Amino acid sequence: MDRHVVDGVKKLFSLTKTKMRLAREADTINVRPEPLPLVKRFAQVELRTVEECERHWLMMKDNLDYADGDAIAKVVVQLCDIIEGVKWKFEEPDGFSLIDEEGFKAIESECAAHDLMLNLVLLSDEIPDGVTLYIGGNPPDGVHHLGRHVSNIAEFMDFAYGSKYFSDGHSLRNVRAFASGRNIISSAVAFSVDSLKKTHPN
Repeated sequence: MDRHVVDGVKKLFSLTKTKMRLAREADTINVRPEPLPLVKRFAQVELRTVEECERHWLMMKDNLDYADGDAIAKVVVQLCDIIEGVKWKFEEPDGFSLIDEEGFKAIESECAAHDLMLNLVLLSDEIPDGVTLYIGGNPPDGVHHLGRHVSNIAEFMDFAYGSKYFSDGHSLRNVRAFASGRNIISSAVAFSVDSLKKTHPN
């Protein structure tokens, strides 16, 4: 397994732990939405509280085989889901996804109408041609700005698995990820997206 990806996963575990601690400090009990959809999809577990997230986080951390690319892909998505689910009480407004379901549907229609791949660009300055969903600060012109933080990808991933264009119900399709080599978490998330194009979530 690529060392950059492994380091990114470990850093994402650490970031998730920090977000759960901040949620505790903000007296957060429940997550939003309940249950967390990507954790339910990939682990068949319904997480409704911060405490349940902490237990699931520890289980994933203790059991993850870093030589298993499929397992890494599923854990990365679940960690992003946990981060997004626990932070609703303390995060600044601009720290959440900037695109809602209707926005994702419009992007889906734009891609489907022209049989295009959707580019998921994570903190990278290099923007490929075509329809692009961008994560990072100061988005360039002509992109759909999903949010500032890599974990914002969870919102799109949940939509994608319910989309007939971006998923066959089991694996992702018609998406490709581009990550900044300077950010190891974005490398881990890009790896996850590419892996989930080839594998069944269960």
